[in-house]
Amino acid sequence: MLKRFKGLIQISLATILCITAFFLSPWIADNFAPMGYLGVFFFSVVASATIFLPVPSWILVFSLAGTLNPLLLGICAGVGSGIGELSGYLAGRGGNYIIGADKSTIFNKHKEWIKKADIPVLFLVAFVPNPVFDIAGVAAGVLNISIWRFIFAVVLGKTLRFILLAYLGLQILGGLI
Repeated sequence: MLKRFKGLIQISLATILCITAFFLSPWIADNFAPMGYLGVFFFSVVASATIFLPVPSWILVFSLAGTLNPLLLGICAGVGSGIGELSGYLAGRGGNYIIGADKSTIFNKHKEWIKKADIPVLFLVAFVPNPVFDIAGVAAGVLNISIWRFIFAVVLGKTLRFILLAYLGLQILGGLI
C-alpha cells in the first residue's frame, strides 16, 4: 500500500512538472535568455521537464551561440536538460507501482536496451536528438536504475550534444567571441 502511495506521489509530481514546464516555456524563453548562462540552464531544466510535449531548447542554445561562449553554453544547457529529464524518470518510478507501462512495443524495446547496458544506452539516446527520449527516461525509472547512473549518463549525453550544437550555431551565425 505504501509503495502505491509513493508511486502516486511520484507520478503526480512528474505530471505537475510537465504541465508547468509546457505552459511556462514561452515566458521562460523571453525572461531567462537575457540572463545568459543561468537563463539557459533554467530554461533547459523546464524545457526537458515536459514529458511527450516537446519544447525546443536547442533553438535557444543555437541562437545564443553567437553571443555566449559555446562551451559554457553547451555545459549549462546539457546539465539543465539532464536535470529536467528527471520528470520522466520519476514518472517511471511512480508508474512502476501503479500502471503496467509495458504494453508498448517501443517502451519494451527501450526497457530491454536499458536493462542490458543502462549507461551507454541512456548516454546514446540523450546524445542523439530524438523525440522518444522520454520513453527511455520512463523505462529507466520503471527499471529502478540508480538515479545517479541515470543523471550521469543523461547529463553527459545532453551536454556533449549541446556543446556541438552551440559550436555549430557559432559557425553558422558568427559571433562576437
